[in-house]
Amino acid sequence: MRLLDYKARHGLTLVELAAQLGFGVSTVHGWLSYPHRQPSPGAVLAIVRATRGAVRGEDLRKDLAAAAQIERAKPGAALNVPARYPSVTPDSKPVPINDTSAGLRAARNRTLR
Repeated sequence: MRLLDYKARHGLTLVELAAQLGFGVSTVHGWLSYPHRQPSPGAVLAIVRATRGAVRGEDLRKDLAAAAQIERAKPGAALNVPARYPSVTPDSKPVPINDTSAGLRAARNRTLR
């Protein structure tokens, strides 16, 4: 579910949604209004947890959609994306940003080709 859909479904104002997610109103407004603004990997994890999985990581970032596809693939499935990018779930443990940022950039670059 997209973040905007979550906001509408729960009847939240922008201020209420920002408070629930733990981010500033202007930050959340940017994510809702400007598709090119994407939350950081750490913010994605926080949003997934705050919404109890209703908003999925791959709904927030296109590069995580490829990662989720890998996670759901059967062993031995032929995919063009390496299987080292985990999907983000409500139970995911935080991963240091330095460890994931290069991998996410690489996955995003592959999906844009």
